[in-house]
Amino acid sequence: MRECGSVGRIFLQSVFEHRQLHPKIIWESASTQALVRAAQVGLGIAILPEDLVREDIQAGKVVSAAISDEPLQRTHYIVHHKNKYISAAMRDFIRLCGSLDAEN
Repeated sequence: MRECGSVGRIFLQSVFEHRQLHPKIIWESASTQALVRAAQVGLGIAILPEDLVREDIQAGKVVSAAISDEPLQRTHYIVHHKNKYISAAMRDFIRLCGSLDAEN
């Protein structure tokens, strides 16, 4: 499991609480590769973003199992002070990130 206070851990804890699940956490780490290695040697399972473990799965180090009954997606926001001047570069970045309205 990710370390206490990490966004991934907080997110998963909210999913577990919502479903009234109480997993036994035996080990935690801030390192994705340490968590993959722990799963690889049979210490348990790890719930990690696919993008971070794709190469390990393709290399056959670990196998994946889809979680089909819970949408494990996070919403991210771009925030700025309401009176902040938005430069052209910032506006481009906001658009790149998929903001609904780069003018606000």
